[in-house]
Amino acid sequence: MNTKQKFDNKTLAMGAVLTAIVIVLQYLGSFIHLGPFSVSLVLLPIVIGAALCGTAIATWLGFVFGLVVLISGDAAAFLAVNAVGTVITVLLKGAAAGFVAGIVYKALAG
Repeated sequence: MNTKQKFDNKTLAMGAVLTAIVIVLQYLGSFIHLGPFSVSLVLLPIVIGAALCGTAIATWLGFVFGLVVLISGDAAAFLAVNAVGTVITVLLKGAAAGFVAGIVYKALAG
């Protein structure tokens, strides 16, 4: 029987803390504006998660980012045009951001 765990407790705890930070930063990011644009600081914990926890946790953090974007109403204008396409695009975009951050970190860390 294989008793090796995929993630250890430290990685899961770090992933949980970074998940909470992603949620908070996404909600607070709507209050920070540079001209007409709001600043998104949410990619910072995704990149940190990629470096400290690996590609799987970074992909999860990106997916959570996409969920928060959908829940917070930031994609409401696009939901009116094509709801299914918007949901798929937002979730895949977020997950891909985490996945690519993990892959790039692995390549650079060598």
